[in-house]
This record gives sequence, C-alpha cells and structure tokens, in this order.
Amino acid sequence: RAQVTQWIITQWKAAHPGFKNFVEPKVEEKKEEPPVEEAKDASPQRDDHPSSEKEEEAEEEEGEEGEDGEEGEEEEEPELEVQDVDDPEAPASNIKPGKQKYKDKGVARKELRRHKTRFHTGIGKAHKVFDFGETEKAGDGDWDQFMGSQNSRFWRDFKGDKKDVSLKGVFLGYNTGSILLEDAHLMLNQGYRYGLVGNNGVGKTTLMRAIATRTLKFFPKHISTVYVEQDMVGGENDPITTVLHGHKHLMKTRNLVEELEQADDADQEKLSELYSELDRLGSDTAENTIEGILKGLGFTKKMLQQPVSALSGGWRMRVTLAQALFIQPDILLLDEPTNHLDLTAILWLEDFLKTMEGCVLVVSHDRAFLNAITTHTIHFYKKRLKYYPGNWDVFMQAREDALQKQRHAHDWEQKQLAHFQSSIDKARKHVRRTGDDKRLGLVASRQKKIENFGAEKTEDGKRWKKYCLRSFKGEEMHIDSYRVLTEAVKDDPKIVLKFPPPPQLLYKGPILQVEDVSFAYPGEDGKLGKNVLSNVTLSIQQGNKLGVLGLNGAGKSTLLGLLTGTLEPTQGKIHRHGALRMAYFQQNLVDLLNKDMSALDSLHQILPSLKENELRNHLGRFQVKGSLATEPLSHLSGGQRSRVALAELCAHPPHILVLDEPTNHLDSETIEALCNACNSFAGGVVLVSHDRYMMTEVPDDLWLVKGGKCRPYEGDMEDYVESLRNSKTFV
Repeated sequence: RAQVTQWIITQWKAAHPGFKNFVEPKVEEKKEEPPVEEAKDASPQRDDHPSSEKEEEAEEEEGEEGEDGEEGEEEEEPELEVQDVDDPEAPASNIKPGKQKYKDKGVARKELRRHKTRFHTGIGKAHKVFDFGETEKAGDGDWDQFMGSQNSRFWRDFKGDKKDVSLKGVFLGYNTGSILLEDAHLMLNQGYRYGLVGNNGVGKTTLMRAIATRTLKFFPKHISTVYVEQDMVGGENDPITTVLHGHKHLMKTRNLVEELEQADDADQEKLSELYSELDRLGSDTAENTIEGILKGLGFTKKMLQQPVSALSGGWRMRVTLAQALFIQPDILLLDEPTNHLDLTAILWLEDFLKTMEGCVLVVSHDRAFLNAITTHTIHFYKKRLKYYPGNWDVFMQAREDALQKQRHAHDWEQKQLAHFQSSIDKARKHVRRTGDDKRLGLVASRQKKIENFGAEKTEDGKRWKKYCLRSFKGEEMHIDSYRVLTEAVKDDPKIVLKFPPPPQLLYKGPILQVEDVSFAYPGEDGKLGKNVLSNVTLSIQQGNKLGVLGLNGAGKSTLLGLLTGTLEPTQGKIHRHGALRMAYFQQNLVDLLNKDMSALDSLHQILPSLKENELRNHLGRFQVKGSLATEPLSHLSGGQRSRVALAELCAHPPHILVLDEPTNHLDSETIEALCNACNSFAGGVVLVSHDRYMMTEVPDDLWLVKGGKCRPYEGDMEDYVESLRNSKTFV
C-alpha cells in the first residue's frame, strides 16, 4: 500500500511541477532499522508484513516481549505529532524514536496550515488547492475598475528572452459578479496566429483588453503588446508622421540620440548603444516602411499628404492599424481588423501578418480572413479556453466531430442507465412477488453501478480514478476523478433573419433596366468632370441576385446610387417599373440612427399606424426581441444596431434590396443568417461586400466595375481573388 501511494504522489508531482505544497499522506517508508542491543532476542520483522506502529512502540518500551508468530489485535494508527513551528524552542520530545525523518515534513505541513485562505476548484481530473497567501483573501484585491484576474500561485515566471505566455488558473470577470473565465489556461506562443472565436457576449474583447492592459496577474512584463480596436487616431499630422509617433520607443531613442549629439561631453559608449538600438528598430528606413504599409492599406499619395483629421473614420482606423503593424509587438491583438478595409487591403493584410515573427491574436467575423491567416483557433466557451490546431474550417469540423461523439456517448449512457434501472425494477418486483431475498443482492449491485456509472475516459483520453490520500491528524485530501455522465449536447440558438415578402407585381419582365448610362460628378467650377461610369447597360428581374465587384474607388457605390435613384445619370436612361420599391442599405446607415431612441420608438416613427405588438413582430424578424426593442440604441452593439437598420429599411416591403457593405458590424453567425435571408428573399438583391463568404453564397451573377465600365464577370469569387493577387494594383 505504501508503494502504491508513493507512486501516486510521484505521478501527481510529475504532472504538476509547480505544485509545491502538496499535502502528502503519512506513509512509513520501508527501511531496515539498526538492531538495538536490548532487543537482540526479539523476533525479526517479516519484510512482507511489517509490524504496526503500536507494536513498534511496545517493543521500544517493554524490550524483549515479542514472540515469533504472535500477532496482537489490529489497532488504528496514532496521529503523527510534530514540533510546533511557532515555538522553535519547544522540545521535540513528542517526536517518537525512529520518526525523526518526519520532522521536516511536519514543519512543512504546519506551515501549510498557516495559510488560512484556500481556493478549491474541481477540474474533473483532480482536486487542486490554490493558495492566495496569508494576507490576501480570495476575492479581495483581485478586481480592477471593471474586471480582474487571478492566477494560480504555482505559475512559474518566465526568464530570459522567452516570449511565450502560459498562464494557468486564469480568472476573469466583472465587478458586478459575472464570471467570464474560471480556472482557464491562457497560452500564446510566438510564431502562432490565433483566431479567438465564441458567441457574442462571452468576453472575447474583454479578454483582449485584459491582455493589452496587463490586468491578468503574473502576465510577463517583458512581453510587449499592442491592441487595435475601434478607437481612431486624429490630429493635424499626416498619416506617416502619425504612425511614426505611435512608436514610442523609437521616438524616445531618437530624442535621446539628438540630445547626446548636441551635448559637448556626450557619453560615447551610451551613444554607441543608442545607435545600435536605432539600427535594430530600423530607424533609417522607418518612413519608407510606414509608407509601404499605408499604401498596402489603400492610401494614395494625395491622402498621405493630408492631415489625419481630414480623413473619414474608416481611413483613420487604417492609420491605427498601420501603427500596430509598424511597431511589430511580441503579441498583436486585432479586434475586427477587416471592418473598414476593402478586399485588396484585406488580401495585403493577410500576406503581411503571415510574415510577422511574433504572436497574433485576432477576433474577426470574416471566416475567409481567419482561414487565410490563423494557425490555431481558441474557442471561448463555458468560461474556458479550448485550443484547436488549424484555421476556422478545421476548427468547425473538429468541433462538429466532438459534438457528434458527445451525442453518441450520451445516448449510450442513457440506454445503459435505463437498462440498469429496468433490471432493478424487475428484481424488486420479483422479490415482492416471491419473497426471494436473493435478488436483493442484484439490486444492490446494479444500484452501485448506477452510482459509479459514467464516461470510461476523460476528455484527455485518460481513465478515471478514485482514491484518497490521508494527511496529518486525520484530515484527508481527496484526489478524486469521479466518473461523470456525458452532458447532453445543447445546440446554440441560431440567429434567423427574415425579409418580408415583396408585393406582387403582375409583370414577369425586367423591373429595372439601365441603358447606356454614363455619370460624372460636377467639379468646383460647376462643369462635369471625367466620367466615373460610361455606357453601363444591365437589367434586373425579380429573384435576380447580383454581386458587384471592383477596387476601392472604382465606382461601385456610384452604380448603386444610380440604381436606387439617389444619383441621376448624365447620359442614358434608367427604366423602373411604376410600382417598384427599393431598399438601399448604405455603409453609413447605422451611424445615421438616432441613438437616443429605442428601436421600437424609431420604427414607430416610420410606421405610426402600427400597434406595438405589430412593431415587435417586425423587429423580431431581425432578432431584435424583448428588452432589446426598448433599450436606447446607444446601449446596443454595432451588430444589433445593424439589425435595427435592416428592420427599418424593410418597414415597407421592397422588391429589390440594395446592400452596400452590410457586414461591417455583424458577427459570423449573423452574416450567415443574412446570407440565408437574402437567398430566401423572393425579390431581387444587389450586393456590394468585401466579405468573401457572403459574395460566394448570395450572388448568382457577378458584375465587375473597372476602368469606368460595368460588365459581367466570367468566373467566381475565388477567380477574382486570385486575379487581384496577380495584378499590379496589389502591393
């Protein structure tokens, strides 16, 4: 028994190298004692059956009283007494002869008991003890302004130049009491590009902010992080200067070099070190590097000379992204980086991120972007972080396989439990009918099977174990891995969007025709400038799904303006059906909403004749339900406000939907729901989007706007992406 127990302790310590204060049980190691003169004639102990501690004490006190073959009654082991560490001067007479080897262990155990506050957490495979120390209690001092974290004290600090992060026991939550992460393992390795995925509201953005602001306790201080979110830079500097000033370390080093160069008694050794640091940071080519990054993100030479404050919000977001890419931190945190980028800039960003040597953690709704750049996927689910090798598609397949396996395991366990319970009921019925008590043994056996029934192996593929280690003074420490039943798979509720059916038109021909249309914007002198579009001819029928491709600035939005009537052609004609109704979703439509009003009040202004339940039914088509309909729009997320904008857009059912970049604020689940809604819509759809998934799923025909012309594109979305990569316009 002693050997088995010691083996268990050894395996536990090997699996948890940082677990220093493990409470070991009282185990007497088998060790031959030197013979005592007074006990020369005493019978020797047998190696295969050592005497109990009671017998050893009797031999020490009474001397030669043992007889070969005599065995006393079995008694309980006495408690192990140790020296009081609070009083070092106290005599150690209570430590029995032959037990000196336990003195040091007793002191360690006494020290362990002084830590009054412990945090116990069961993680399925074992029972850990997390010690917060003598003065710091669990929950005190672990919360910052709105969130906090707590790591296990067994975390081992990184040394040297190691830039990998491995934090165990991560705890993250809000001061309101809601828990986002509990006993999670955060692992970020250099050279890996992680995609952080999870449902809306689980805490992905909060986790990224905690990493960036170093709210997580024990996060390595020598690792640099940069977080790119929806905050936009401003100022009167041009984009290149703004990006350069964002690299604080480079600018500080440059200023120090300038000061030392102007000083008469400059420290040449320090100046040489600073020169080496500037070479490492690439100071000589910094401006050229920044210009290349900005051009890759779509900036023209004219835009590079303008102040940042004169740029639109989307372009200022690109300046913020360029700052992060130029700094090249150890860990780059990107939150929806593709929201304000066109397809060409997204493709450039994919290639740039693949060349980074550090770690990248990205949250994005663009599954094609995640498939292109990520090497690993982190699933934020049920207050845990689970890691999968591979990109989005690999993760989805692995997760579906795991869920299918879980379904089969749950069904099998339920059948087995039903079988056991059925046999118990039959046995009890037989006992009541015949009075044969022998069947009660079967009932007890099957009842015990039900109590101990569960999965044969853990998620890690290890078998379940159940044992107990006895510690000092009768206390027990359970290392219990009880079998548990497999949980039933609960499918996440799917988001369903529904566009109202279009009014019927007693006409089967084209409801919108464009004949030889050209358009040019007027100049400052009032004269028309160069044509943006020339000689465009196309037609749309009910049920047509058209996708419009083209580079940024090619004229896609101009074409949509001509189709919807917001712009009038300078040449040619546009024929519309007399009863035609169109709904136009512009890129800035979400920003035009009155954020002080609720979705219900805003929709009531458009449809004043409808009752509240009718308004709620319409909002419900776009998953704006319950309290979301009555909360101010400023309290809603960007994706929820986008759904409100779609609901208002379809307040009067249209025949043709014209959508200009509708995915900017939507997550991947809502984008998929929007694709399904467009495909099931009986009317026509004209779509402009940088989201490759949506442009693949929705349009039946693709049209390319290029060089002032709009013509059908012979090929699919993959062909277009490949042509962009091979073109000269791709940086």
